[in-house]
Amino acid sequence: MSPPQPIRGHPVRTYPINVAGRTLRLLGPADPDALLDDPRTETRFYAEDEHMPYWACPWAASVMLAHELAAGGVQLPANRAQPPTALEIGCGLGLAGLAAAMLGWRVTLTDYEEDALEFARASAALNELNDVEFRRLDWRGAAPVGTFDLILAADVLFERRWVEPVAAFVAANIGEGAALVSDPNRRTADGFEAALRMLGLHVAIRATRADDPDGTIVDGRIYRIAAIPDPNRDRQGATRNA
Repeated sequence: MSPPQPIRGHPVRTYPINVAGRTLRLLGPADPDALLDDPRTETRFYAEDEHMPYWACPWAASVMLAHELAAGGVQLPANRAQPPTALEIGCGLGLAGLAAAMLGWRVTLTDYEEDALEFARASAALNELNDVEFRRLDWRGAAPVGTFDLILAADVLFERRWVEPVAAFVAANIGEGAALVSDPNRRTADGFEAALRMLGLHVAIRATRADDPDGTIVDGRIYRIAAIPDPNRDRQGATRNA
Protein backbone atom coordinates (compact mmCIF):
# COMPACT_ATOMS: atom_id res chain seq x y z
CA MET A 1 0.00 0.00 0.00
CA SER A 2 1.42 3.39 -0.98
CA PRO A 3 1.94 5.97 1.82
CA PRO A 4 -0.83 8.55 2.28
CA GLN A 5 -0.45 11.76 0.29
CA PRO A 6 0.21 14.99 2.25
CA ILE A 7 -2.90 16.81 3.44
CA ARG A 8 -2.82 20.63 3.34
CA GLY A 9 0.97 20.43 3.17
CA HIS A 10 1.34 18.08 6.17
CA PRO A 11 3.05 14.69 5.78
CA VAL A 12 0.65 12.00 6.98
CA ARG A 13 0.74 8.96 9.23
CA THR A 14 -1.93 6.36 9.90
CA TYR A 15 -3.17 5.33 13.36
CA PRO A 16 -4.93 1.93 13.45
CA ILE A 17 -7.74 2.13 16.03
CA ASN A 18 -9.77 -0.92 17.08
CA VAL A 19 -13.51 -0.23 17.09
CA ALA A 20 -15.73 -3.20 17.96
CA GLY A 21 -13.31 -5.65 16.37
CA ARG A 22 -12.83 -3.56 13.23
CA THR A 23 -9.87 -1.35 12.40
CA LEU A 24 -10.49 2.34 11.87
CA ARG A 25 -7.57 3.85 9.95
CA LEU A 26 -7.19 7.37 11.29
CA LEU A 27 -5.00 9.87 9.45
CA GLY A 28 -2.99 12.54 11.24
CA PRO A 29 0.11 14.70 10.75
CA ALA A 30 3.25 12.57 10.76
CA ASP A 31 4.97 14.92 13.22
CA PRO A 32 2.44 16.79 15.38
CA ASP A 33 5.23 18.49 17.32
CA ALA A 34 6.43 20.14 14.11
CA LEU A 35 3.25 22.20 14.10
CA LEU A 36 4.35 23.80 17.37
CA ASP A 37 7.53 25.05 15.68
CA ASP A 38 5.68 26.48 12.70
CA PRO A 39 5.98 30.32 12.79
CA ARG A 40 2.30 30.54 11.86
CA THR A 41 1.42 28.85 15.16
CA GLU A 42 3.03 31.65 17.19
CA THR A 43 1.27 34.26 15.07
CA ARG A 44 -2.12 32.62 15.60
CA PHE A 45 -1.43 32.13 19.33
CA TYR A 46 -1.42 35.90 19.86
CA ALA A 47 -3.99 36.75 17.20
CA GLU A 48 -6.62 34.09 17.93
CA ASP A 49 -7.13 33.70 21.67
CA GLU A 50 -4.06 31.56 22.46
CA HIS A 51 -4.68 29.18 19.56
CA MET A 52 -2.66 25.94 19.63
CA PRO A 53 -2.76 22.97 17.19
CA TYR A 54 -4.09 20.47 19.73
CA TRP A 55 -6.11 18.78 16.97
CA ALA A 56 -3.09 17.08 15.40
CA CYS A 57 -3.03 13.75 17.28
CA PRO A 58 -5.65 11.27 18.54
CA TRP A 59 -5.90 11.89 22.27
CA ALA A 60 -6.76 9.07 24.67
CA ALA A 61 -10.07 10.77 25.51
CA SER A 62 -11.20 10.19 21.91
CA VAL A 63 -10.34 6.51 22.24
CA MET A 64 -12.44 6.43 25.43
CA LEU A 65 -15.48 7.69 23.51
CA ALA A 66 -14.91 5.25 20.66
CA HIS A 67 -14.82 2.35 23.12
CA GLU A 68 -17.92 3.66 24.93
CA LEU A 69 -19.87 3.75 21.68
CA ALA A 70 -18.61 0.32 20.61
CA ALA A 71 -19.73 -1.11 23.95
CA GLY A 72 -23.29 0.15 23.36
CA GLY A 73 -22.99 3.09 25.70
CA VAL A 74 -25.99 4.81 24.14
CA GLN A 75 -29.27 2.93 23.90
CA LEU A 76 -31.74 3.92 21.18
CA PRO A 77 -35.08 2.38 20.15
CA ALA A 78 -34.57 -0.62 17.88
CA ASN A 79 -37.48 0.29 15.57
CA ARG A 80 -36.08 3.59 14.31
CA ALA A 81 -36.73 4.20 10.61
CA GLN A 82 -33.60 6.34 10.17
CA PRO A 83 -30.03 5.96 11.49
CA PRO A 84 -29.36 7.82 14.74
CA THR A 85 -27.61 11.16 14.39
CA ALA A 86 -24.51 12.37 16.22
CA LEU A 87 -22.68 15.68 16.39
CA GLU A 88 -19.05 15.86 17.51
CA ILE A 89 -17.67 19.23 18.62
CA GLY A 90 -13.96 19.98 18.67
CA CYS A 91 -13.51 16.79 16.69
CA GLY A 92 -9.80 17.19 15.90
CA LEU A 93 -8.87 14.21 13.74
CA GLY A 94 -12.43 12.93 14.20
CA LEU A 95 -11.79 9.63 15.95
CA ALA A 96 -14.92 9.52 18.11
CA GLY A 97 -17.26 10.68 15.37
CA LEU A 98 -15.76 8.37 12.76
CA ALA A 99 -16.10 5.47 15.20
CA ALA A 100 -19.78 6.39 15.55
CA ALA A 101 -20.11 6.42 11.75
CA MET A 102 -18.49 2.99 11.58
CA LEU A 103 -21.12 1.80 14.07
CA GLY A 104 -24.00 3.05 11.92
CA TRP A 105 -24.58 6.61 13.12
CA ARG A 106 -25.17 9.53 10.76
CA VAL A 107 -22.45 11.90 11.93
CA THR A 108 -21.64 15.59 11.66
CA LEU A 109 -18.03 16.39 12.56
CA THR A 110 -17.23 19.96 13.59
CA ASP A 111 -14.08 21.82 14.49
CA TYR A 112 -12.73 25.36 14.43
CA GLU A 113 -9.66 24.16 12.50
CA GLU A 114 -9.96 23.71 8.74
CA ASP A 115 -6.87 21.48 8.75
CA ALA A 116 -8.50 19.18 11.29
CA LEU A 117 -11.62 18.87 9.15
CA GLU A 118 -9.54 18.04 6.08
CA PHE A 119 -7.80 15.20 7.92
CA ALA A 120 -11.14 13.92 9.24
CA ARG A 121 -12.62 14.10 5.74
CA ALA A 122 -9.68 12.11 4.35
CA SER A 123 -10.06 9.49 7.09
CA ALA A 124 -13.77 9.13 6.33
CA ALA A 125 -12.96 8.53 2.67
CA LEU A 126 -10.18 6.07 3.52
CA ASN A 127 -12.57 4.02 5.66
CA GLU A 128 -15.44 4.32 3.15
CA LEU A 129 -17.66 6.11 5.66
CA ASN A 130 -20.11 7.98 3.47
CA ASP A 131 -22.73 9.14 5.98
CA VAL A 132 -20.52 11.86 7.49
CA GLU A 133 -20.82 15.63 7.13
CA PHE A 134 -18.20 18.23 8.04
CA ARG A 135 -18.77 21.73 9.35
CA ARG A 136 -16.51 24.46 10.67
CA LEU A 137 -17.86 25.43 14.08
CA ASP A 138 -16.60 27.35 17.08
CA TRP A 139 -18.67 26.04 19.97
CA ARG A 140 -17.72 29.03 22.13
CA GLY A 141 -20.88 31.08 21.99
CA ALA A 142 -22.25 29.21 18.97
CA ALA A 143 -25.97 29.44 18.28
CA PRO A 144 -27.96 26.18 18.46
CA VAL A 145 -26.97 24.02 15.50
CA GLY A 146 -29.88 21.59 15.25
CA THR A 147 -31.32 18.43 16.72
CA PHE A 148 -29.13 15.36 17.16
CA ASP A 149 -29.62 12.13 19.06
CA LEU A 150 -26.13 12.39 20.52
CA ILE A 151 -23.50 15.06 21.13
CA LEU A 152 -19.88 13.93 21.45
CA ALA A 153 -16.90 15.84 22.83
CA ALA A 154 -13.46 14.48 23.75
CA ASP A 155 -10.94 16.39 25.86
CA VAL A 156 -12.42 19.83 25.21
CA LEU A 157 -12.15 20.85 28.89
CA PHE A 158 -8.38 21.33 28.86
CA GLU A 159 -8.76 24.88 30.20
CA ARG A 160 -11.05 25.89 33.05
CA ARG A 161 -12.53 28.71 31.00
CA TRP A 162 -14.10 26.19 28.60
CA VAL A 163 -16.26 24.48 31.25
CA GLU A 164 -19.21 26.88 31.09
CA PRO A 165 -19.21 27.32 27.28
CA VAL A 166 -19.18 23.55 26.69
CA ALA A 167 -21.95 23.03 29.24
CA ALA A 168 -23.98 25.83 27.63
CA PHE A 169 -23.53 24.34 24.14
CA VAL A 170 -24.68 20.93 25.35
CA ALA A 171 -27.71 22.43 27.09
CA ALA A 172 -28.68 24.43 23.99
CA ASN A 173 -28.47 21.46 21.61
CA ILE A 174 -29.26 18.30 23.58
CA GLY A 175 -33.03 18.39 23.08
CA GLU A 176 -34.39 14.95 23.99
CA GLY A 177 -31.10 13.27 23.13
CA ALA A 178 -27.94 12.59 25.10
CA ALA A 179 -24.32 13.69 25.26
CA LEU A 180 -21.07 11.91 26.02
CA VAL A 181 -18.09 14.03 27.07
CA SER A 182 -14.77 12.37 27.87
CA ASP A 183 -11.91 13.83 29.87
CA PRO A 184 -8.54 12.42 31.07
CA ASN A 185 -9.21 13.50 34.67
CA ARG A 186 -8.03 17.05 34.11
CA ARG A 187 -8.36 19.31 37.14
CA THR A 188 -9.61 21.99 34.77
CA ALA A 189 -12.75 19.89 34.18
CA ASP A 190 -13.67 19.41 37.82
CA GLY A 191 -16.45 22.02 37.70
CA PHE A 192 -18.15 20.53 34.64
CA GLU A 193 -20.67 18.41 36.52
CA ALA A 194 -21.84 21.39 38.58
CA ALA A 195 -22.10 23.56 35.46
CA LEU A 196 -24.30 20.96 33.77
CA ARG A 197 -26.57 20.60 36.80
CA MET A 198 -26.93 24.39 37.05
CA LEU A 199 -28.35 24.27 33.53
CA GLY A 200 -30.93 21.65 34.51
CA LEU A 201 -29.23 18.61 33.00
CA HIS A 202 -28.89 15.12 34.40
CA VAL A 203 -25.31 13.85 34.55
CA ALA A 204 -23.67 10.58 35.53
CA ILE A 205 -19.91 10.04 35.55
CA ARG A 206 -18.13 6.78 34.85
CA ALA A 207 -14.43 6.08 35.31
CA THR A 208 -12.66 4.63 32.29
CA ARG A 209 -9.23 4.26 30.70
CA ALA A 210 -7.69 3.99 27.25
CA ASP A 211 -4.35 3.89 25.48
CA ASP A 212 -2.66 7.06 24.28
CA PRO A 213 -1.10 6.89 20.78
CA ASP A 214 2.26 6.11 22.40
CA GLY A 215 0.75 3.13 24.24
CA THR A 216 0.50 4.79 27.65
CA ILE A 217 -2.64 3.84 29.59
CA VAL A 218 -4.56 6.99 30.54
CA ASP A 219 -7.26 7.09 33.22
CA GLY A 220 -10.26 9.26 32.55
CA ARG A 221 -13.99 9.76 32.97
CA ILE A 222 -17.03 9.92 30.75
CA TYR A 223 -19.87 12.31 31.50
CA ARG A 224 -23.21 10.84 30.38
CA ILE A 225 -25.60 13.75 30.03
CA ALA A 226 -29.34 13.98 29.37
CA ALA A 227 -32.07 16.55 29.74
CA ILE A 228 -34.33 16.09 32.75
CA PRO A 229 -37.86 15.40 31.41
CA ASP A 230 -40.33 18.21 31.96
CA PRO A 231 -43.33 16.73 33.81
CA ASN A 232 -45.52 19.46 32.31
CA ARG A 233 -44.89 18.25 28.74
CA ASP A 234 -46.36 15.18 27.08
CA ARG A 235 -44.45 12.91 24.73
CA GLN A 236 -45.38 15.03 21.69
CA GLY A 237 -43.84 18.10 23.33
CA ALA A 238 -47.13 19.86 24.07
CA THR A 239 -47.39 21.71 27.37
CA ARG A 240 -50.00 20.27 29.70
CA ASN A 241 -52.50 22.61 31.29
CA ALA A 242 -52.00 23.12 34.97
